[in-house]
Amino acid sequence: MTNITNVFRRQKINILKTIFFNFKSLPFKQAIKFPIFIYSDTKLISIGKIHIDSDDIHKGMIRIGKRNFFAGFKTQFINSGEIHFQGKFLIESGTCINNCGKIILGKESRFCERCNILIVNKLTIKESTRIAFETVIMDTDFHTIVNTTKGIVKKSYGEIKIGSYNWIGNRCMIKKGTITDDYTIVSSLSMLNKDFRGEEKYPLIAGCPAKIIAHGWRRVYNDKNNKNINIYFQNSDADNYKIENPENIDWDDYCLHGDDVLKF
Repeated sequence: MTNITNVFRRQKINILKTIFFNFKSLPFKQAIKFPIFIYSDTKLISIGKIHIDSDDIHKGMIRIGKRNFFAGFKTQFINSGEIHFQGKFLIESGTCINNCGKIILGKESRFCERCNILIVNKLTIKESTRIAFETVIMDTDFHTIVNTTKGIVKKSYGEIKIGSYNWIGNRCMIKKGTITDDYTIVSSLSMLNKDFRGEEKYPLIAGCPAKIIAHGWRRVYNDKNNKNINIYFQNSDADNYKIENPENIDWDDYCLHGDDVLKF
């Protein structure tokens, strides 16, 4: 117990809230492992139903309110629905989770700082996806509007499905009906509100409203390759780094191999 307490103090984890959250929301055999850490400046308004759908349950695999770049912003957790964690997940400080529907969060994914997640229906985020800071995900319009010419009233809410290895840029708006393919990159300040799936791989999405502007782009998570690229630009005035014979490259190996997308 002393070792766990020392870990909490070093990382500014709120011990009482962490104990309360784990034993309030999880079965005893899971809670005793303290898989969920609650950081200081996190306000727990309602916990709701929490599920960890993983065979690998270990200390601190889910972290709520951990600070990264910004200071002085409180995290809020408001859940009257159900949230399923499928593995390791990070909710950074200043983020507000307000859920009365169902949220499924894939392993190795994260909400960066000051995101706002408002769900009344259903949100699914697959594995290894990063949602950058100050992005809003909202599956409802709240208010009903009617087309007075055609007499049509549209449903004010709808499901959101975000693919695996998505990289959502900062300050995006993701609205009801949004569906993205795996390995999608979304430019900052984009507004998504439709199904973006297609036959071509690795789409790049941008705009308000957003549209697919290119294909074939992937984020490089691999530490070794990232380091080599950065060294090249530090020692060169070039605007581009050229990879020879791209048709022969194993892009999964180049972009992903040797690196965990989510690091604590």
